[in-house]
Amino acid sequence: MKYLVIAILSLGLVACGDDEGSPDLVSIDGYQMVKNPRLSPDGKKVAVAASKDGDTFQLVTMNLDGGDRDVLVDSGLDFFSTMAWSSDGSAIYFRWDGEDALQDSGIFRVDTAGGTPEKYVDSFAAMDIDLSPDDSTLIWSTNGSPSVRYADVSNGPVESADIVQTDIEGDRARFSPDGSQIIYVSSGAGIGETSSYAFASTDTWTKTDDGPSGADYLANGDWKSNSTYIYLANDKFYESSGGGGDVINDDGFAKTALDVHESGTYVYWSNGQNGIYVVR
Repeated sequence: MKYLVIAILSLGLVACGDDEGSPDLVSIDGYQMVKNPRLSPDGKKVAVAASKDGDTFQLVTMNLDGGDRDVLVDSGLDFFSTMAWSSDGSAIYFRWDGEDALQDSGIFRVDTAGGTPEKYVDSFAAMDIDLSPDDSTLIWSTNGSPSVRYADVSNGPVESADIVQTDIEGDRARFSPDGSQIIYVSSGAGIGETSSYAFASTDTWTKTDDGPSGADYLANGDWKSNSTYIYLANDKFYESSGGGGDVINDDGFAKTALDVHESGTYVYWSNGQNGIYVVR
């Protein structure tokens, strides 16, 4: 597989290396940090949290070739802000603190065509946001409380009483393409420690099976199809349809925020850096 890394510069695109097996990390001009990339449903765009000062972040979308960059939300995101696209690419759900983090923090929805974000879920310090393929269910965890939460948003914004905290002990959960299950990282891995992946049913919201081991505090997995997933473990990227999996990228040290498209394209970020990797 060939690796393509892109950088978005104020005057255009710089492609910085496509050597087999040796991706390059490239800065995005004008930003100190760009993180938590999520691919659009058609695989042609990526949304990121981007910061010019290392403190407050913007919600930015752009093409994979570096063009057509839009700032959808110009402030109020932070280091932990994550996001998820709607199935038709018309909206993005994201963690936002707004003007007052203690009063406004929650999961918001903004149209990709532009507009004012709308609060959908009142959940302080929400992380690891994902949206079911049918757009009906948001899942997330919260900073300091590693358990999967969900809310039915099919009819619009929800009240706090509508949030369900499951018995699934873990975080960094992602829906399968058919929405029937999630892959997540079991709780317990601190800095310098590793944990294991696991799977859970979204019918019962209970754990169904154990997954591979070797997931550190940055790692996550995501689905390529209903039966195949890519995951970070032991500083490498693996692809598996069950069992241990095969190494597809050995440059996994300090990498995080893996997001996979059904085409096989995947993106990720390097902790502490300001570039994103695009692998296709």
